[in-house]
Amino acid sequence: MKRRLPRCLSALAWAMLLSLTCALMASAPALDKWRARSHIEAILQGMDGSAMEPSPELNLLALRHEAPLLSTWGNLGGCGVGGGAASGAAVKWVGRGVTGGLVDLQLMITEVFALDGGKQLTVVGRAGTKLGEKWVIGVNAPFRYNIEEIDRGIQAVPQYKTGHLVGLGDMGLDLGRKLGIANNSLLALGVSFPTGSYDSARAGGEVPFRSELGTGVMGASLSFEHTIDRTWGLWIVGGSGNYGGWENKVGDLRASSLTAFSHVGFLLGPFVPSVGLSVTGKFFKDRAQEYAGEEIPNQAMLLFPVSFSLEWSSDYIAILASSSLQLSTSGLDGVLIGLDMQTSLF
Repeated sequence: MKRRLPRCLSALAWAMLLSLTCALMASAPALDKWRARSHIEAILQGMDGSAMEPSPELNLLALRHEAPLLSTWGNLGGCGVGGGAASGAAVKWVGRGVTGGLVDLQLMITEVFALDGGKQLTVVGRAGTKLGEKWVIGVNAPFRYNIEEIDRGIQAVPQYKTGHLVGLGDMGLDLGRKLGIANNSLLALGVSFPTGSYDSARAGGEVPFRSELGTGVMGASLSFEHTIDRTWGLWIVGGSGNYGGWENKVGDLRASSLTAFSHVGFLLGPFVPSVGLSVTGKFFKDRAQEYAGEEIPNQAMLLFPVSFSLEWSSDYIAILASSSLQLSTSGLDGVLIGLDMQTSLF
C-alpha cells in the first residue's frame, strides 16, 4: 500500500498543476477586457482630457465589459463531486461555472480517504448539452482506482493483502428541466447503468462492499433545487431521492435514501468560496456478500457531510477545488478532496 498510495496523490497533484496552467492561459480574455475598458475610458475623456457625452454605441460597449456575465449562471444544478446531476452530492458547483456553448464538458477528480484505511480515487468525465432553453441532458463515465485490504485467509485465519481495483465504474445519464421565469429552479432525473465490475471473486479474495467498481444493477435519482440570488452571492437549497437498485447476483444491495442539501456561495470577483451541508437518511442498511448477504453491521443510517469549496471562473474555463468531511452518527468516517474543471465548446 505504501508504494502505490503516492501514485494516487501524484495523479491528483498533476491534475492540479494542469488546472493551474489552464487558469493562467484562460486569464488572457481578462487582460483583453481590461485593455478594451481602458480604451473606452480614454475615448470618453477626450483627447484634451475634458469629459464628453458618450454615444449610445459606446455605452453599450462599456456595458458589455462592465456587466457580469449573466449567462454563466445558467449552469444551475451542475454535477456534484462524486455524483450525477440528480445526486444531491455533498460537494457541487455553486458559482458561475461556464456555459453558453453547444457542449458543456466537465472533469471531476475526487479521492476519499476512509479512517479505516480504504481509499477510492474517481475520475468522472461528463459531456452535456442543452435542448432548447429549458432542458439539459448529460452523460458521465467514471473511472475508478480503489485500494483496499483484501482478506485472503483460509480456514477463518485472516491473511490480508493490499488489493488494487482499477476500471470503469457505472456510467450515468441525467436529464434536467429548468423551471421559473429566471430558470432559477431545476428538476433533474439521473439513471446509472451497470457498466462497472461488481463481482469481487475476480480479485482473488473478498473485496469490501465499498470498493466494488460497479453495483451490478441499475439505479436512479430524482432531485429538485432552487437558487436564491443575493447581492453578496447565492444560496442553493434542495433535496433528492436515490434508488439504489435491487439485489445483484452476488448478494449486494445498496440502500435507497433521501437527501436534503443547502450550499451558500459568496461572490469575490472571479472567485466564489462556498460552504455546504447535506443530510442523508437511509431507509435500511446496505447488504453485502462478505456478510452472507446480510446487513452491514455498525453502519450509520444518518449521514451529514460538510463541504468547503473555492471556484475560479473565466469566460472559457472554471475550476473548483473542494473538500468534505464525511460525518455520520458514528462520527467522522473519512475525508474527501476534489478538483473539478469545466468548459463549454462551440
